[in-house]
Amino acid sequence: MENDYSLIKMLVVIGLFFGILGGVIAYVNAYEGYSHFPEITRKKRIRMSLEIAAGGFLMAVFAGLIVYFLFNRR
Repeated sequence: MENDYSLIKMLVVIGLFFGILGGVIAYVNAYEGYSHFPEITRKKRIRMSLEIAAGGFLMAVFAGLIVYFLFNRR
């Protein structure tokens, strides 16, 4: 039982790390992409890039959870 909790803790830390990393990379990539369109205001570029970053973060965390449940079947 203790090994299960340590595995969950490890996967949460890894998922959060890669989730944050993925979110930051998604934000930078999206902001740079939106900057090629001068008709989009800076405020709107930031908002849309933050939405993309949140999606990248959630996708990385959910992927970690899915991997955990796939490999932890008994």
